Parts: sequence; structure tokens; C-alpha cells
Amino acid sequence: QWYQRRVRGHKMNRKNLRVATHILTGHGQLNKHLKYMKTTANSWCLRCDLHEDETVENIMVTCPALWRDRLNHFENPTPSLWEIIDEWPLTRIISFYDKVTKSIV
Repeated sequence: QWYQRRVRGHKMNRKNLRVATHILTGHGQLNKHLKYMKTTANSWCLRCDLHEDETVENIMVTCPALWRDRLNHFENPTPSLWEIIDEWPLTRIISFYDKVTKSIV
């Protein structure tokens, strides 16, 4: 239901659908999934030194290296994942995810 509310009125092209699928399933180019697929040595977030798994929740909510990006995109440096999903259109969530996953060192 939330997905339909967030997509209504926004054109979802193939790229956006792919990124939305990554966000919803966690099966994207994030280290936790890549380690599971045996294409990287560890599952840690490379942006911070907390040694937490790089997951959708890590990127969207907890990684301290991304607080400024979260503040700029979601007007809150530490939103919960449900706040993001409930309050923001899917296209904005996709834009944030796409931006931060491409900006890795």
C-alpha cells in the first residue's frame, strides 16, 4: 500500500524500478549482499569506521558519514527507515540511495 501511495504521479522508468527493488529487497550493490554473493571480502560499510554491515538501513538511517546527505534529502540527519518510507515519495528515496551508493570512495 505505501508503495502505491509513493509512486502515484511519478513515472517509474526501468532504472528507478531497479533501484527501488534494491532498496526494498536489500539485493543491491551493498557490501552485505555482495559478501553473500561472494564478490567482496567483507560486508562492512566503507564510509564509516563502525564496522557495521553496509545495508539499506545503514545507508538510509545509521551511517554517520551520511548524516549531512540525509539532512539535505530528508530534512533530518537521523530519520527512522519508516519515517523516510512514510513521509517521502519513492522518487526522492531513490534519488538519495542512488546518490550515496555512487559516491563511495
